[in-house]
Amino acid sequence: MTAKVRIENVQRNAAIFREVLEGKTLSATGREFGISGPAVRQLIGRMVHDIREHLDENEVPGPHSRGVKELRDSKAEWLVLLEAWIERHSRS
Repeated sequence: MTAKVRIENVQRNAAIFREVLEGKTLSATGREFGISGPAVRQLIGRMVHDIREHLDENEVPGPHSRGVKELRDSKAEWLVLLEAWIERHSRS
């Protein structure tokens, strides 16, 4: 995968994550990005897992559930973590 394609994928995945954090439904987000609602849920779960792998246990916002509601309840913290995730994956 070229660096350009990798960066495009990171940006797309981050945009999906942001849409969900902002309150858009999984199915509406999926339609916008050409994937299914369950695929959006799976992507969010993988991203949350990846973000948490790089954090100290005390840095993880909200409960340990990966449910969308729990993410939205800690939206501000997750947006900051998302920016760090983008930075890490854009340069690796």
